[in-house]
Amino acid sequence: MPPRIFSGEAMDPHRTSVMPEALQPPSRLRHLLYAVVLVALVPFGSVTPVALGLSTTLIAVATAVVVVSLGENPHAVWTGRIAALVAVLATAYIGWQAAPALSGAFAPAIFQDAAPYLGPLAPAVSIAPAQSLDGIGPLAAPFAVFLMALLLARTDEAAERILRTLATLGTALAVLGLVQRFLTPKLVLTSPKYVYLDSITSVFVNRNTTATLLGVAVVLQIGLLAVAARDIDWRSLAIRFFEPHNRLRAAEKRFAYQCIPFVVSVMALLLTLSRGGIAATVGACAVLLPLLQIGSGKPPPLKTVLPQRRRHWLFGSAISWFVLALVFLVFGGRAVMRMQVQGTSDPRFCVFPVLADAVEDNLPFGTGFATFDVYFPSIRPILCPITGIWNRAHNVFLEGGLGLGWMFPVIALAVVLGLGAAYVRGLIVRRRYRWAGATGLSVTVLVALHSLVDFSLQIHGLAVFVAAVLGATAGAALGETGFRAEHERKAVARSPGTPKPVRDVSRRAIAAAEAARLAAERSPQDPPTAPSGTAITDADLDALISTAAADTKRPEPEPAPAPADPAPKTADPAPDAAPVPTPTKPPPRFTALARAIGVALCLLLAWHAGTRFLEDGRTASLRKLSDALWRDSLVPPEVIAEFAAGAVQAGTTSCRPTVARPAMIVQLAHLQLQDEAKDYDRWAKALDDTRAVLRHSLACNPTNGDAWARLAMVENVIADNPERMARLMALSVRNAPYEPAAIYARLEFWSTARRVHYEAARASFMHDLRVAMLRIDLKDTRKIVDKLPPDALPYIAEVGREASYDRARWMARHGIELPRPRL
Repeated sequence: MPPRIFSGEAMDPHRTSVMPEALQPPSRLRHLLYAVVLVALVPFGSVTPVALGLSTTLIAVATAVVVVSLGENPHAVWTGRIAALVAVLATAYIGWQAAPALSGAFAPAIFQDAAPYLGPLAPAVSIAPAQSLDGIGPLAAPFAVFLMALLLARTDEAAERILRTLATLGTALAVLGLVQRFLTPKLVLTSPKYVYLDSITSVFVNRNTTATLLGVAVVLQIGLLAVAARDIDWRSLAIRFFEPHNRLRAAEKRFAYQCIPFVVSVMALLLTLSRGGIAATVGACAVLLPLLQIGSGKPPPLKTVLPQRRRHWLFGSAISWFVLALVFLVFGGRAVMRMQVQGTSDPRFCVFPVLADAVEDNLPFGTGFATFDVYFPSIRPILCPITGIWNRAHNVFLEGGLGLGWMFPVIALAVVLGLGAAYVRGLIVRRRYRWAGATGLSVTVLVALHSLVDFSLQIHGLAVFVAAVLGATAGAALGETGFRAEHERKAVARSPGTPKPVRDVSRRAIAAAEAARLAAERSPQDPPTAPSGTAITDADLDALISTAAADTKRPEPEPAPAPADPAPKTADPAPDAAPVPTPTKPPPRFTALARAIGVALCLLLAWHAGTRFLEDGRTASLRKLSDALWRDSLVPPEVIAEFAAGAVQAGTTSCRPTVARPAMIVQLAHLQLQDEAKDYDRWAKALDDTRAVLRHSLACNPTNGDAWARLAMVENVIADNPERMARLMALSVRNAPYEPAAIYARLEFWSTARRVHYEAARASFMHDLRVAMLRIDLKDTRKIVDKLPPDALPYIAEVGREASYDRARWMARHGIELPRPRL
């Protein structure tokens, strides 16, 4: 059989990795990578504190094992070092933001304003230092996974195995989502599903996160389809397609099998109904398909001019775009309809301008990493819908700039330049693995586009999956099986003392021989002809094929014999002379030091995440109880009393939001169960404990408007001081003017207040009354107004003058006397 004719590096028998077999990464280390990715994905993307701590700890330990076992990737030394340096720089900056001794001079004014009511504080740049420190683990984990994948992808075969496994994992999640959608639409794994009942969410809670993961899987599948299509003769397939008894060849079967996971992933992506995820995937595919056309197929003839190559590239790209658009239009009708109906009416587009102004106001140091949820209530705009809880910015770039200040563009630029340099190098230098660089670049584009309108990249499981894909594609793009390895072999062949190898048969001669054989098979009665027109006999054809096969194998050339009659002045070479050394790439410097530093950083991350994992594990029951109370579920009083002592201890010793917030909710519920008339001492103790928990919570995070309102209520019960109560309410309004939880907490106090309190805190009371009567739903307005005492009626009438005609008529029908509004 003649040798298969491929393009690019397939003509080179040394197309596999030039790394010795002994240095190939063991398969068990790759399984370690797959395990940490799976652990991060399966429990809802590791959004709970316990799952997040466990996943981050395992990632740190696994990365340390890989670094100790393999060391640096010799083909991607600087890429790995830049990634590690960026992670260390970001971590150090976050530590500086949260350290009062280092950044106290640049602390915001809220610490100074809160000190008279909370005692001495430890001001820092971060408005919630403990919350910023908690964010180090989720930030560093994707960098560690990227490094792990980069170290494991030190050969082309290993990188391709990793990418195929990750693509298979994405397809499995797509199949799981389809099964859930049609069989168990009200369940996410084994938990009840409350939102997105008409969409696929797979192992996640949010459909946008699922769409991003499935989009990455689709891009990977397209890259692998390009690999499978590389070995197919499409012209021959088109001719044989209409022939009877036609059977697919092995390469064509592989391509057909590869189409199945691609179709499944596309169907699951479209059924997520995520506008941003689908649009970002289309944008990534629009980048990927033209890049895959570069260097695809067989080499063009030598006389092919540049304009003709451009036409071929444009034609292939146009066909790919047309097929992609047809698939998305045919199968994505519901998603397209949702885009047409909703358009840009999403509340996030109302909030983005406010966030942009907040980023500018908090330059150059930011508000502290991972503090968006505690800072946003102070800037929440009244013109936007005030329902719902905004714990993410729905824009990674705005949230990063708000939290890190000027450091965020520095980190983002370093990441983009590092990845871009690796992928561009892969597009330019690599031949057979050019698809890896194109795929990695397209995945980067997809994630960046979706990060403009969603927070999917901030979900730990998705970030880990994307980091593994980027690390493997970067490793393949930086491999050494491209032009550099070929040039090194040619340099060895040209070195003195090395005999010239057997001359290769040209591509054109081999192609002519194969074309002649195919012609002979189709019409055996006509003898095949050469390109010049002369007939080729069977003996000549067999000889040409045999020569091509022998030259393709490239046997090791034998040493040239010594000259028979050497010159008298030249000595004969020694029989045991050393062979000519092969020019190799100089080894990277400081490898041992880099390995030691990498292991130390991984162990430090494991300690940081492990301690938080243990603390979250101890308080898991407290957190579960607080979630039930927050959802207004029925909880027996004895259960709340049982957890009250632990809540006080946790709420007065820990500043971490995963501990302090549940402790505050449980202690407030415990206080509400106490009866002053039945057991005064127990009521007084619960009141003091609640005050201590609230003060500690505000000392950790002085921007919590809800806690300020609760503290004002508790202190007013302990000692009726209208002036102090008014100042505490003013701090609550300042830090959460339109946050629903804080508004309802203040309205709860106003419903039991007296005229003296209204006069002392007139500005705060009138603000909350305007929001209740003019902004929120009319049914909620009725409930609030009905609870207010008669002393509040004059203030209600004053606000009523600002009400619209419909609202004024509705309030008049319910007994709220208002001045007649002007028509």
